[in-house]
Amino acid sequence: MKGSHGSQFDWQSIRRRLDAALAYIDHETKVPVSEVNRILKARAQVLAQESTVSESDESLEILEFQLGHERYAVETCYVREVYQLDNLTTLPGVPPFVMGVVNIRGEIVSVVDIKHVLGLPEKSITHLNKVIVMELHSMVFGVLADEFEGVRRLPMSELDASRQGSTRIDGSYFRGITTSGLAILDGQVLLNAESIIVK
Repeated sequence: MKGSHGSQFDWQSIRRRLDAALAYIDHETKVPVSEVNRILKARAQVLAQESTVSESDESLEILEFQLGHERYAVETCYVREVYQLDNLTTLPGVPPFVMGVVNIRGEIVSVVDIKHVLGLPEKSITHLNKVIVMELHSMVFGVLADEFEGVRRLPMSELDASRQGSTRIDGSYFRGITTSGLAILDGQVLLNAESIIVK
């Protein structure tokens, strides 16, 4: 997954637009292939210049999201997709942090309210209309979020591993906090946490 400056990732829309563009180029366009290549090369150069961190620098590619009035992020290697929540089904007899399940293209995915897992207070008003689907090996679950802020590279120099959360929340789920206050969740710890696995 690469960076985006938009507020949402609508993968289906992006795929439809890409397929339509390719079909247009293949069957209808009268623009020479050399001109198409020139345009694509120019766009690639612009995108390359937007990144202030080179691939060789020690950095993390992160997905940022908002939960209440707080900003969080997780490495994109643990994120499969961002899903618009529209068909949540609640379940009886599950722990408080399990909000229910969603059907994503035929796959049933449990949805977790990360506030419960981290021990965050629930005083802030939230919309919780996005699901960040996280995956590691056979473990898959969705994390509720208010807003999807985008994807970018974070220099490791900005991450303070000694700041793993305040005393009122469980810091074991954090890689650290940036100087700007962005809390980086540890995707591997979350996806391997026995306390989140519902038998």
